Amino acid sequence: MQAYIDPTVPISSTTWNRTSRSLTISFAGCNFRYPFSSSPHLFDFKAELLSDVRDIVRELRIRRDEADSVLLAGGEPLLQRLAAAEILCQAKALGLRTAMVTNCSKPDALRSLLQKKLLDAVYVQFHQPLAEPCFSRITSAGTFFKPSAAVIADVKTSLALLAATRASVTLQVEVLTLVVPSVLYKKEDLLDIASHIEPLHAVWWLEQFDPEAPAADRRLGALNPPSIPFMKNLRDAVLARFPRMEIRLIGKDGEEIG
Repeated sequence: MQAYIDPTVPISSTTWNRTSRSLTISFAGCNFRYPFSSSPHLFDFKAELLSDVRDIVRELRIRRDEADSVLLAGGEPLLQRLAAAEILCQAKALGLRTAMVTNCSKPDALRSLLQKKLLDAVYVQFHQPLAEPCFSRITSAGTFFKPSAAVIADVKTSLALLAATRASVTLQVEVLTLVVPSVLYKKEDLLDIASHIEPLHAVWWLEQFDPEAPAADRRLGALNPPSIPFMKNLRDAVLARFPRMEIRLIGKDGEEIG
C-alpha cells in the first residue's frame, strides 16, 4: 500500500504531552489550509511524498525502543484512512501507544479507527469557530462539491462521536487552539469554539502565536504575538461562561503559562 507521507520519522514530544516520546508520522494532504500552518509543504498530495507504508512500518520496528508512542500528524491523516489504519494497527502490535492529530472533518474515517480501537488519544486542532464567514476565511475548506456548511456539519459529527466514545471507553482527547492576532483572537470566536468542545470534557490548550515560526502566509510574520495578559483575559472570559472547562495556556516558547 502506498500513501502520501513524509518519509522522515522524527522523535518528538507533543504540545499536549511533553513526557511522551512519539515517532511522528506526517501525512500529506490537508483540507484545512490555515494561513498560520507551520507545514504548508504538506497541504498537497505531492509525488515526491508518495511512500510505501511497508517502509514506514519497517522504520517503526527498527526504532521501536526509541519511543513509547506513535503520533499521526500532518496534513490531515484521516484523508488517507486505510494507510492510517494500517500504521496504527502495526504500532499496536509493537506495543506502542497510538495518537492522532486531526481537524475532525472526516467523521466516517474517525469512527472506523475508533471502532477498531486503534487510537489511545485524539488531539483536535480547533483553530476556527464553527460559524460563517469566519470558518471559511480561516480554513478555506469549502468547495463547489462540498460547501463549508457540510464541512462544519462533519466537524460537529466528529465532536459528538468523540464525546460518546469517551463516555464508554478510555480515550484521551485534548484540543489545541492557536490565538493569532487579526485571524483568531476575539472573545466571541473563542466562546463559539468553547460551546462545541465543552461536551468533550477535554483539556483545552490556548497557544500564543509566534510570528517567528514558519507560516503558510508569510505576512503573519509582521504581527506581534498576543500578550500574556491578553491570553489570560481570553481564558478568564471563557471560564466565566464555561466554568467547568479546563483551559491551559502555552507561550510561543512552548512552555506552559501559569
